Amino acid sequence: MECRPPPPRAAALFFPLALAVAPAALADSLTNGDFATGDFTGWTRDTDGGPGGSPDFSVVGSTGAYAARLEADYWSDPGNTTSNPRNSVLFANTLVQELDTALSPGAAMRLTFDWLFTGEDGDPASGDTFSVALNDGQGNLYGADGLLGFLIDPSRLYGNGTYSAVLDRTRFGDQANWFLEVQLGVGVDTTGQPNGYGSTVQFSNASLTQFYDAPTPAPLALVLLGLPLLARRRPARQ
Repeated sequence: MECRPPPPRAAALFFPLALAVAPAALADSLTNGDFATGDFTGWTRDTDGGPGGSPDFSVVGSTGAYAARLEADYWSDPGNTTSNPRNSVLFANTLVQELDTALSPGAAMRLTFDWLFTGEDGDPASGDTFSVALNDGQGNLYGADGLLGFLIDPSRLYGNGTYSAVLDRTRFGDQANWFLEVQLGVGVDTTGQPNGYGSTVQFSNASLTQFYDAPTPAPLALVLLGLPLLARRRPARQ
């Protein structure tokens, strides 16, 4: 049996039909979310409310697999805060980017990123903390649902994962002064001082992608036009 391609008329008809029903993805509106530049282009580094730098912040990995690295509370002798500190942070290192939340009509926004939290600490009571949130520019933190909270709740327990959520359209869509905030906070001992056991956060593959959350329906006339064409098609036999 010989398989023959559909006649040109059918191909011309069903190509626009496929386009009409397929969901559409729009451009990523997060700058350098994969750190492909090998640096912090598009991002702001903050240490205790001031500019942050190396070694508290660095980009690690290789081409095609870069990640931002935040570290805090490392000392030359772990746990001994009278030894030489490796980091300048006392309270928190924070990686920040202002978001472009301008929405195309009918579009939604999905935020995704990968994370890894590890190190010497991991004490569930007093260890270093990792969190991710959306900041309204006034210091108030929100989750993807548009309510006060976090994308990833503050945790002292080490782990890793991939985050993915659709942002609330009413709270975030077409709104200025929203910031993605990745924070590594320093754990403290019973006196309120750094406990001297370091932790590291790796953050990568971040994207804020607009998409249409439902396929655009094909015009009824276009669908009806295709029905007679389908009815006339019969498999060729030899």
